[in-house]
Amino acid sequence: MNARKGHADKIAEESKKALEEKAKLLVEAKKKEDFFTKLEESHDLHDNLEELANFLAENTGATGVYIGKLVAPLKQIEDDAGENDHLDEEAPKVIRY
Repeated sequence: MNARKGHADKIAEESKKALEEKAKLLVEAKKKEDFFTKLEESHDLHDNLEELANFLAENTGATGVYIGKLVAPLKQIEDDAGENDHLDEEAPKVIRY
């Protein structure tokens, strides 16, 4: 009889751990969903950069996060140049932080 009680206790403990793990995963999934919903509804993503960096650090285990944008490098222009003449579209893009 004592072995049955021990087995039942072990099954109950495993079931409890499984439920706790499932609850944890649901909370994490909801947190991610809320974050992405907030990004989609954002009018200016610059307002969310700090949250994005924190989200990436938490979900990747990174100790540091930098956010950059690929842009065309700048080049020298004349005073009478056009609107986008300062961008070197032929050169490989660079990361601007």
